[in-house]
Amino acid sequence: MPSGKKISLFFFDQFKASDASFGDMLANGEVFANRLLEGFQNEPVDAKALLSNVASDGEVYGHHRVHGDMTLAYCLYHIQFKNLARTTNYAEFLEKFPPEF
Repeated sequence: MPSGKKISLFFFDQFKASDASFGDMLANGEVFANRLLEGFQNEPVDAKALLSNVASDGEVYGHHRVHGDMTLAYCLYHIQFKNLARTTNYAEFLEKFPPEF
């Protein structure tokens, strides 16, 4: 860009986001974790950086889904306890893996 400013875009998995909001993805924390990890199954072991991004409204995890907050908490616990993936946020991800293009 002529101004020197940059913007980084993250794309989310619309199908998983919809299933979290309107489907049965929040019925069980392990089911939720497995659905988040599905995208990594066919990737090469030496892949530099992979990100599973599900955009959802915070109300999904309580107001719209009873005990959705507990499902999310167990999902994250399960992923970390089993060392299935590492959780991060956009800022950390960009710092460790800046865009190449």
